[in-house]
Amino acid sequence: MPVNDFYSSQSDITAAKIKLYQGYIGTYLIKVLMKFGKCAVADLFCGPGKNGSENGSPLVLLEQAEKMLASETLKKIHPNPEVSILFNDIEPDHIANLAVELSRMTLPRELRIETPTSKHFRDVINGNSILIRSPRPKFFFLDPFNYSDVTMEDIKLLIDSPYTEVLLFMPAFFAYRFAGVETEEKTKRFLESFTTRGIADYADFDDFINSIRAKLLTSLGIDFVRPIILDAGQQKNTLFFLSKSIHGMLVMNEVIWEDAYDGKRVLVKEQEEPGLFSNQELETATPALVEFEKTLLAEMKSRKIMTNVDVIHFAIKEGFLPRHAEDILKKHHTKFAITVTNGKQVRPYVSKPNIITPRSIIKYID
Repeated sequence: MPVNDFYSSQSDITAAKIKLYQGYIGTYLIKVLMKFGKCAVADLFCGPGKNGSENGSPLVLLEQAEKMLASETLKKIHPNPEVSILFNDIEPDHIANLAVELSRMTLPRELRIETPTSKHFRDVINGNSILIRSPRPKFFFLDPFNYSDVTMEDIKLLIDSPYTEVLLFMPAFFAYRFAGVETEEKTKRFLESFTTRGIADYADFDDFINSIRAKLLTSLGIDFVRPIILDAGQQKNTLFFLSKSIHGMLVMNEVIWEDAYDGKRVLVKEQEEPGLFSNQELETATPALVEFEKTLLAEMKSRKIMTNVDVIHFAIKEGFLPRHAEDILKKHHTKFAITVTNGKQVRPYVSKPNIITPRSIIKYID
C-alpha cells in the first residue's frame, strides 16, 4: 500500500494505536508538568495530522497538551509551564497537510511548536543535540511506516538522553512472517539486530515479541520495556514502550490494562473479551496472568526475602499492576511470613501508594 493511501482512512490497528497513545500522553503530560513545569514531545513520523476524518497522533497530542496547560492547579505550582513539540515526517506532502491543520488551530502560548520538518528521522535526531542533551523530560513517539526505518543505535541515542521515554510502533508481524526462512537483506538485518535469536523458528508471535523485548532490555540497558500487541486477527502489530522510570512504566501498564484483557494484547476488532482479572479467581484467569503467578512465586522463592517495594517493582517490570501481585500473595498467604516495618497492620502493603515506600518484609517459607 502506498504511504499516502495508508492515511486516507483509519484502520482498526491505527485506531487502537492512537487510543493507547492518547491515554498515555494525557497522563504523561499531567505528571511531568506538575513536577517539572516543562517537557518536550517529538513525533518524528507524524503523518499528515489526520487519518481520513480521524485525528492522527499530532492532533491528539495538541488536544491533550492544550487541556493540561489550561489547568489552574498547574499554574499555581508552575506559573509559566511549557510544552515544546517537534513534528517531522519524511514525506513533504504530509508536513504540508499538517501545516494546514495547524493553521486552523488557536493554541495557547505555552505550547511551543517548532516549524514542522520534512527530513529523514536520523537527520532530525542527529541535528537536535540541544533537545537530546536537555534535562527536561522528553517523550519520543516513533511510528515508522517500515520496520527497518529505525535502528537499535537510533533508539539508544534517544533513551540515553536524560528523562526520556520512547513509544515505538513496530510492524513486527511483517518481519515475523519471514523469520526462519531465507529473506531479503533488510529483513535479515532487522531480525539480527532486534531479536535475541535472529532468523529462527519461533513458536508463535508471542515468542517472537518476547525475543525482541529481551534484546531491547539488554541492548538499551534499561529496566522497563513493555510490548503491547495490537491484534486484528490475521494482522498483528506491536507497540514497545521504553523507559528508565518505574513511574512511567506503571502509568503505561494502567493504560494498557484498560483495553487489554490479559495486559498483553489489545483485540482491535469487536470480539468478546474475557473478564478482567480483578473479577475472577486466579484459577480462571487468562494464561498471561496464570503465568505471572508462577513467575512471581518462583522469583520470591528464589530470593527468599523481598520487601513490598521489591514485589511491586517486579510486578510493574513484568507488565502487571501491584494489585495483581497482592492478589497472588493473598491466595498463597500460607507460603509467606510478613514482618511490618512501617505500618499499623500486618499486611504486605503491596499497593500503588507504596511503590517507593518500604513497609513490609515478605519471607518465603514454603
